[in-house]
Amino acid sequence: MFKRRMFAAVLIAATLFGTAASARAQTVTTINFFHTIPAETEAFVKSDLLPVFEKANPDCKVNLRNLGVEGAEGTALINSGLAAKDNNSPSLAWLASSGTGAFVKAGVLADVQKFFDDNATIKSNVFESLLNLSSYDGKIRSIPMTTNNVAVYVNVSAFKDAGVAIPSQDPEKTWTWDEFRTASKKVADKGKMKGYLFPVGGGWEGWLAHGWLAQAGGYFMQPDGTIGFNKPEAVEAYKFLKSMIDDKSTAYSEPGKGWDPAPFLSQKVAMTINGPWNLSALLKIKDFEWTAVPLPRGKSVGAPLGGNQLFVFALNAAKDACAFKFAAYVLSDDFQIKFTIKDGSLPVTKSATASQVYADFAKNTPALAGWANQTKFGVARASIPAFDSVSGDGSPYSKAWDAIFIQGADIQSSMDKAAKDAQDLIDQTK
Repeated sequence: MFKRRMFAAVLIAATLFGTAASARAQTVTTINFFHTIPAETEAFVKSDLLPVFEKANPDCKVNLRNLGVEGAEGTALINSGLAAKDNNSPSLAWLASSGTGAFVKAGVLADVQKFFDDNATIKSNVFESLLNLSSYDGKIRSIPMTTNNVAVYVNVSAFKDAGVAIPSQDPEKTWTWDEFRTASKKVADKGKMKGYLFPVGGGWEGWLAHGWLAQAGGYFMQPDGTIGFNKPEAVEAYKFLKSMIDDKSTAYSEPGKGWDPAPFLSQKVAMTINGPWNLSALLKIKDFEWTAVPLPRGKSVGAPLGGNQLFVFALNAAKDACAFKFAAYVLSDDFQIKFTIKDGSLPVTKSATASQVYADFAKNTPALAGWANQTKFGVARASIPAFDSVSGDGSPYSKAWDAIFIQGADIQSSMDKAAKDAQDLIDQTK
């Protein structure tokens, strides 16, 4: 009798445990994370980062969905997923900040401002320049996930040959515009290569212009869409850049490929402006010594901010809660340090940047300071819906840039026309 009672008790306990376990399993919320993270880094996220998050948050599971290359096709998949409002809808997306205005206008974003207001310690740890990049219409709309900017790749061997000193890694003490121009000319005068790769024929120059115009004391475009790329400060920057072409110290990029480091890697130019995402290719250089240094300074210090934002979409209470838990993990030192070292981007938080682990990594890669030191001086792109149309490939700005620097058109009238055409595009999206 006792054995039968014990067996019955064990059976009841097992049944209850199984029921409880089943109930717990049913409370796990799966959220979809749409992204364009490269395959190798995505595999690292799956193997090393997601398990940490899911162990700490057993009620949440993150499903990664790779969109491939960023662009209209990926955005369309996100929009169709949001419209479906089913289990395939994205809770999170890793995208450039330029999409912010369109998402706000569509009313699909969760309340990120409240997330930061409720987590003041997390908010204070994020670089202020990146919170500006995440903001639209006076509110923080997305989570800074990674960042980058552009610095000057320098062929140190060519500089030494031309008797040019390597500039400081401190953005506030580094070379001036005139020193940058002189360096380009001295290298070019040696006759072995041109001094600087001048970008033409695409949207790359529009992003770089954010830095040049900020250095001149101006701006490309305000967060509300107010245009500044035809104002006196901007014209001053264009005149400086034109002087480098007049010096015959520059080489044009291939049309639409100002971002391509190939001319630098093949020693056709001694300098190009580019990001840390090419670090793996730079570390393989054997034919010459190289480094990366901050952009030259004018009246001010300024570097265009890049990197992708983590957008949180409003779906339902359970999914939104898990999405914000993941957002908090993204801003932790564990994620920021491991992901950015693997990805080649830069941390978005002060504590991760100052950590010993990241410091050791940076010490072994000293050129990284050329980018990392500029983060707090970053210049954010406007997040208005028309931004890409205004500044991207084939845009009014791109056409004016090429007209000025390739065809020799008048600076002021070219940029005034671009500003007028850009304003028409902005007005159409309001």
